[in-house]
Amino acid sequence: MSLTVRSRQKAHPVDAWLLRRLAKWVLEITEPDTAKRPSGHELGVFLVGPEEMARINFSSLQHEGPTDVITFDYCEPGDAPKPGPILGDLFICPTVAEEFAGEFGTTWPEEVARY
Repeated sequence: MSLTVRSRQKAHPVDAWLLRRLAKWVLEITEPDTAKRPSGHELGVFLVGPEEMARINFSSLQHEGPTDVITFDYCEPGDAPKPGPILGDLFICPTVAEEFAGEFGTTWPEEVARY
């Protein structure tokens, strides 16, 4: 399993160790039986500022402005999800997540953990 967690923003300090443990746990619960668990998971979690998120949002989805989270699934295309390794990246903007947290009555770290 390859798991990368990086914070490329400074406005919201992040406990990278805790976020890494959370992401690893999510990967592990996709198949509770370790004998059946696929190997080869590759997941990147990147925390970015609003400017970088706006660039990613426009270049990949042609949407203006920042958003809270964008995911990229690199698994083989198909009609339905297939068992196998998870291959993908999550780009999270804590600044926008904080705005949503206010709407949902949570904190921004709780909002980020939901993604």
